Amino acid sequence: MQFGQPDNALQFDEAWCTRAPRLHDPLTHAMASESCQQFVAGLAHAGGIAAAVRRTLVEQMPWRFPSIESMARTLALEPRTLRRRLATHGTTYRSILNEVRLRLAIEYLRKTRMTTEEIAERLGYSEAANFRHAFVRWTGTSPHAYRLTCAPC
Repeated sequence: MQFGQPDNALQFDEAWCTRAPRLHDPLTHAMASESCQQFVAGLAHAGGIAAAVRRTLVEQMPWRFPSIESMARTLALEPRTLRRRLATHGTTYRSILNEVRLRLAIEYLRKTRMTTEEIAERLGYSEAANFRHAFVRWTGTSPHAYRLTCAPC
């Protein structure tokens, strides 16, 4: 680093610029993976179609949750049949998806140092602001405030 220069510049060796980027931190990935495994283990005791949807959502994650049509194919059902069976249990695909996102968000906030942006991306939100609004709607508090109150958790 040289101070007092006429220009601000970063110079990189060309070979460094052409190498494949590291997309994710291995430590964060390991911690998130462990949280997901614990989450799935907790779901293993539940039964029924709603539990099957929850398990499949977590197992098919990361970052992109399937549409209801894709979920129905995975479960060897027609989308209409899946909607009807979920309605019989008093729920919808969207509400189960939101529940899974909330539970995973809480796990990430409690057990990792992932940023809100990283959590939002992991949960399939296009922008962190959308995740923050959803989290406030679900819990009445922001992800940051939740993390602060749960620090000793």
